[in-house]
Amino acid sequence: MSDGTAEAVVEQVPAGTSPTPWSAVKWWQGLLLIAGSLVSAAAVSASLGAEQSANRFLTDWTGNSIGYAVVIPLLSLTGWLAAQNRVKREVRRWALLPGLVLALSELLGKSLNAYSSAGVWLDSGGMALKGLVVFAGYFWLGYTVAVVVIAYVVQPAQVRLSLVQPLAGRAAKARAWVVALAGRHPRRLFLIAWALLVVSRIPYLIWLWPGCLTPDGLDQINQAIGLAPLSNHHPVIQTLVLKVFVGPADTLGDITWGVAAYSIVQILATSAAMAYATTRLLRWRVPFWAVVVGFAWFAIFPVNAVYAITVWKNIPFAAAMLMVIVMLVDLARDGTVARRVGWLAGLASCLLAVFLFRSDGPVAAFAAGVALVVLVRRGARLRALAALVLAFALGSTIVGPVYQAIGAKPSSIREALSVPLQQVARVSRDHPDHLDSDQVRFVQNLFGGLAPTDVGALYNPELSDPVKAAADDKFIKEHLAEFIGGWMSLGIRYPRDYINSFLANSYGYWYPEYSNWVVYAGINGRPPVPGLSPSPPSRQPDVVLTALFAPRMMPGLSMVYSIGFGLQLFVLAFAALGATRRLRLAWCLLPLAAVWLVCLASPVAGEYRYAYGYLIALPVILGVTLQHPARGGVMLRPAT
Repeated sequence: MSDGTAEAVVEQVPAGTSPTPWSAVKWWQGLLLIAGSLVSAAAVSASLGAEQSANRFLTDWTGNSIGYAVVIPLLSLTGWLAAQNRVKREVRRWALLPGLVLALSELLGKSLNAYSSAGVWLDSGGMALKGLVVFAGYFWLGYTVAVVVIAYVVQPAQVRLSLVQPLAGRAAKARAWVVALAGRHPRRLFLIAWALLVVSRIPYLIWLWPGCLTPDGLDQINQAIGLAPLSNHHPVIQTLVLKVFVGPADTLGDITWGVAAYSIVQILATSAAMAYATTRLLRWRVPFWAVVVGFAWFAIFPVNAVYAITVWKNIPFAAAMLMVIVMLVDLARDGTVARRVGWLAGLASCLLAVFLFRSDGPVAAFAAGVALVVLVRRGARLRALAALVLAFALGSTIVGPVYQAIGAKPSSIREALSVPLQQVARVSRDHPDHLDSDQVRFVQNLFGGLAPTDVGALYNPELSDPVKAAADDKFIKEHLAEFIGGWMSLGIRYPRDYINSFLANSYGYWYPEYSNWVVYAGINGRPPVPGLSPSPPSRQPDVVLTALFAPRMMPGLSMVYSIGFGLQLFVLAFAALGATRRLRLAWCLLPLAAVWLVCLASPVAGEYRYAYGYLIALPVILGVTLQHPARGGVMLRPAT
């Protein structure tokens, strides 16, 4: 790409000049700086709790506040103005998107977190004014940070971080060695990265031997050893893989070694996916510091290590998703890579794993297929389509005829209906005396004869399991049209309740301050498995568990554990790709967006393991985004 493309985004500073950060700041920019900083600080300190006091400004600055996760408003604006370039309108337009998403997330999230309702801000004039401050402050914060990031992407030399620059010289030799190794011996570099990642997991395996098990994993083990009927409530393919390890171990009299063997294989598999992603980042000439940070997140982040030894469907699914995203980025950079049979076979295998390892996997696989069709060049399109059809045909055959042949029961239809069941339950809670006879009869039929008041008592705004457990699966299957009609009838009459129900049961996937458990560091006792002794997290030192897995009061570090903050980073990445005319790469976000959308319909308002399928790809997406367009190897749309 010529320098003209970069100039289309950022004006160049005239040769021979070196403006200081403040010399070019006009009086109105200074006022904007001060006003934006004050409004952003007020927005971060705003609270909807029952207690209101003059000290609220100070008491709300906890580690769980997103204000610590991004640059302090004053420093954000200073960095923007200190950049030795002048940002043009295109960058500012794209920076509006992250600002708007963050502002809406915070405005709605604070209301839902406090009252399980999104309309609290309209209850009074004072609340409306407070809501306006929250929206404006977070918008300013997100907007200015986005401008700084996009400016760095376009002209990294002009926007050097003062903390990184002194280290550049010391790290130059290591950087040169790693980059040279990536170019000349990529397999050797992969093996080194793989070994380092595996070694980083070993202490956790020793500590939490033989691995971590919740009721989901324990239920699958019972199925694997024949103590429970085979069911697709959890992916049958994973249960069969488990059987390979726990079956022989159970026969030999110690099932613990079977769980440990599964944990070791999962460590090897997830570490291989992360190592491959790291080597590709280097091959794509992503900024070296971004590769180091990404690899450090893969290796050091405790959640990655514990998930590698946890028996959950979400873990192999996430590893397969990571591989799919890396391969799609390769395709976006070079649309002819699909001509290689080996590459296509690898992509088809990963798509098949995505298809099989979660009940909603076909949705993510379909989104990846759409991206594949868009990105592939004409000469390789037929082969790519053939690989895609093969993966879907094989996946459909396994989930359908094969599972039926081995006697696996299909999952309950209720599992896919968290959203409508929660909406009906919320209406039953809030309006039990205003339902007509037909609506009362519908609620009773849907929930096995329970009256609306009883159904409403089961309603938990952030967890649909109690309501799902009470729903009559047989009624839904045999009277699907009646179910849809009754659900729509209540929705037409009570649309606000339906909207609030949906938002309250999903806001953790976009609200940064939402907090929930992340890992289960131990073995649950229910359902019991012969030969496995329960080892709940309560047996572990509280200080250790808090420091590793729940540091929600630690400034900055807190947001690493936030699902909602991860979404803000993806939005920022999309805006940066758009501002630098690299929307071809943005197609790689489509499968991740599909997983996120499915999470919005999950039974929990926000659970890290469900979001792991897209959060695991953050280092790849952010690394590609931070790459200078001139070094990206991607044809950009010419400047107009």
